[in-house]
Amino acid sequence: MASHQRNRAHDKSLRRRALLNIKDHHAKAKRAPPPIETISRKRTKTPSQQQPGRVIVQGFGNGELFDGAVSVFARLPAIPGLAGIVPRVCHQDRDRLELRLRCPSCGIWRVVDRLHSRGNRRMPRLQVHQVRQLRDTLLNDIRILCASRIAFSSDVTSLYIAQQIPVTKFIPLLDRFDFNMCASDADAIDWSGLERDMVRKVNAQFQVFESLANFESPIQSQEQSNAELDPGYTLNILQANPPLERTSCLVIQQVSTYTPGLARYIMRDVAGHLYELPKRTSLASRYAFEILTTYSNTVGHMLRLRLSEGLQPSISLLSGRACLHVLHAALLVHAYVSVIEVDDSAGLLQLDHPALLEPYTSIEGFRLITEAYHGAQEAIRALHDAGGKVGPKARYFLRDVHPASDLNRSTLTVQLKHVEDQPVS
Repeated sequence: MASHQRNRAHDKSLRRRALLNIKDHHAKAKRAPPPIETISRKRTKTPSQQQPGRVIVQGFGNGELFDGAVSVFARLPAIPGLAGIVPRVCHQDRDRLELRLRCPSCGIWRVVDRLHSRGNRRMPRLQVHQVRQLRDTLLNDIRILCASRIAFSSDVTSLYIAQQIPVTKFIPLLDRFDFNMCASDADAIDWSGLERDMVRKVNAQFQVFESLANFESPIQSQEQSNAELDPGYTLNILQANPPLERTSCLVIQQVSTYTPGLARYIMRDVAGHLYELPKRTSLASRYAFEILTTYSNTVGHMLRLRLSEGLQPSISLLSGRACLHVLHAALLVHAYVSVIEVDDSAGLLQLDHPALLEPYTSIEGFRLITEAYHGAQEAIRALHDAGGKVGPKARYFLRDVHPASDLNRSTLTVQLKHVEDQPVS
């Protein structure tokens, strides 16, 4: 009897499960997409139908500039040999123009947005050979435009580009011009001299672009770059779309002269990194060590650079260099000291306290930190002698902000001499 009841219960369970499966199948069938053959018969839109074109609106402050712009855009389609995308005027009134572009299926981007992997990773990224090809295309168009007495903008950070399909080639968008020059008397302009100046400026910016593309490529394919990058253009391009910290540092290490603007840029990045470092009781990880040494090499490079032409000594300049020296010492301490007793690097350095050899991971690390301490002491002393004070950014990392005494200087010299007599581990 009990066995018979168990069999009946089992049969009911099987019937209930079968009914649930049937209901679930019907529910899924209602939600399922149409069959593949039904989808394949649907009419698909071509890229030109999907993207009818892009409209750019340009405003003008006065009628003279507006007339110059109308004249330029009216002449562009008739100029032979231009490889870039030429917009056409689709609407105008007395203070603005609406320009329509023949928009490629893959889109249009600023050149600086396609130089590294931040942002949309699915979009095509510029490789070194494509940067060179784009540069040559733009320079050829600039020469053609100057021959036609049209001045293109030499600010390449605002340059838009498109990918030519099916050929993997990037082409510039010709929509940015110096309308003040276009509205002036063309006969009064030295067009040959203007062309040379524009070519020089564009080449200098593309050197930075090439370095960015080079350092973003895989390590094994990176080319050795000995370019002396212009600090002003380097700063503008890095600010337009900041790359990853490592790439930014490697590009800055190619800069040829010191400028306060570029120094402030690297100070901000380095200080931001130091603010995030916690206390620890063991060596820095290999990854953390690589970041710290990359930053310290970049700061050291900035401190070794000659001052840019026309830059005069001032309290502001001395304050910036003192801050760089303090940051350099803080980076080396985090890289080579085995125990860090403070969070966020607050009060990490005590410049007037003699360093001891025991906490350091190697004699070479001790040497680097001792020299960095000495450099920071000298920079702070020079700032105080000129009547300046250590700024808040540098003061955050210091437990003392007074110039080192002569006793401290002699102590450091003795320590360095002692280290030189020992083998490097």
